[in-house]
Parts: sequence; C-alpha cells; structure tokens
Amino acid sequence: MADKLRWRQKRGAPDCWETQCGYTIALCRLPNNRYTITAPGGSAPFAYTNERDDITPLILAHKQAQAVPA
Repeated sequence: MADKLRWRQKRGAPDCWETQCGYTIALCRLPNNRYTITAPGGSAPFAYTNERDDITPLILAHKQAQAVPA
C-alpha cells in the first residue's frame, strides 16, 4: 500500500479536500484548527486531529482495518 495520498480541493468547499480513494478531509477552525476525516460514503468523521501530518497515517490505518474480514 502506498504511503502517500493525493488530495485535491473539493469544488465549492473551502478548507475541504478529497483523496483519490474518496476520503474527505475538512479543516474546522474552532478555537484551534482541527482536521476531520470522513471515510468514503461515511456520514460522520471517523477521526479528528490537530496535526496535518497525522492525516495520512490515520487514513492508511483505516483503510487497512477495513480490509480485514471480521
């Protein structure tokens, strides 16, 4: 699995990006900046982080966990 993800700005959505595999990242400007990460088809974020560098490892871990049969 690649350790790099490409993001692109979502049209009409400032501070919101989408990966090629469908994950959505949004920057929420609360008292401090916080990124939310939503899985493809998800209605709510599965992860929150204050660090941009945490986003890719969180997505890769989520993808890996989803590939494991229950």
